Amino acid sequence: KEYRRQRQMCIRDRDSTDRMAHQLIDLPDNAILLASVFDRHSRMVESVLRLFHQRNMTTVLLTNRSSTPMRRYADHVLLVPSESSTAFRSRACYLILLESLVAALAPADHEVERFRVETMQGLFDELGVFIIP
Repeated sequence: KEYRRQRQMCIRDRDSTDRMAHQLIDLPDNAILLASVFDRHSRMVESVLRLFHQRNMTTVLLTNRSSTPMRRYADHVLLVPSESSTAFRSRACYLILLESLVAALAPADHEVERFRVETMQGLFDELGVFIIP
């Protein structure tokens, strides 16, 4: 089955809870959640996963921990183990998979995507989001 995003929404666990509520209130019935947790288990991500699960919406969880408590809310779990002898684990494989999934869900019409990226870049420039050396 091929999935193409119709209307995408990015919900970040850094968003305030009041902003999150506004984003979640009007979800379409066919919404699909791609949630991602690495090492830690964010309460915000768990809440969104649980909401999708309760509404019988599709949930996909990308994690490096097979024992994450978030599994109970996920229809699909993509496990990306990260072994390391240091205190910090490498996220390289995790990020490659995440980038691949995002690319796979990109619009089929490349002109639409190009226009979207150019428009977004214009907004970034106008709002002064990034420092240009």
